[in-house]
Amino acid sequence: GRYNEATQQLERVIELTPENHRAYASLGGVYHLMGQFDAAEDMLTKSVSTKPTATGFSNLGTFYFFQGKFAEAVPMMEKAVELDPNDYLYWGNLAVSYRWTQGLTERAPDAYRRAIDLALKELEVNAKNGGVKGSLATYWAKLGDKENALREIGQALELASENANVVYDSLLTFELVGERDRALTALEQTLEHGYSFEEMSREPELANLRKDPRYLELLNRR
Repeated sequence: GRYNEATQQLERVIELTPENHRAYASLGGVYHLMGQFDAAEDMLTKSVSTKPTATGFSNLGTFYFFQGKFAEAVPMMEKAVELDPNDYLYWGNLAVSYRWTQGLTERAPDAYRRAIDLALKELEVNAKNGGVKGSLATYWAKLGDKENALREIGQALELASENANVVYDSLLTFELVGERDRALTALEQTLEHGYSFEEMSREPELANLRKDPRYLELLNRR
């Protein structure tokens, strides 16, 4: 969550290696988390124009998604899975883009199932990867499978309770499966771990949570 320090280091990387597509992608991601959206789009676009990669397209798609430009996110996510069809995160990102794009929602379940299959293969290599389990929990939750979602997020938190991404996955999972009280507790923990408030405030899955008076109470205590 030390975004200003991160940008300084990444700007130095770009100064030293101006054709470093990874640095542009990373800097764009940090700008996005900081709410500097014009700068984020510039850097993410620069990344894929410098070298088209699955990560670069996925990052650009994520940017469009959190701008509410779901239809624009879809081709970026499709390009990411075309370039790297064996990464569960890219399939998960494509699935959520389908989920929120009018006319494409029916494609989301198959993409989530593909993401789940690939995530399970990752866990065959390392069964104690809390990050994978956290993502897996959100995929199950979005498919409406509460039992599997709660099992996976419980294990993820046991393995990686200090991982901000895992804590955020718990927030999403609890909200999606109808566990509002647990979601609010996870929200407080997510804020404590320094997760981007900008991203949380734009996450469509949390729209109903943001209407809860307790959400505002938590923010006022920050």
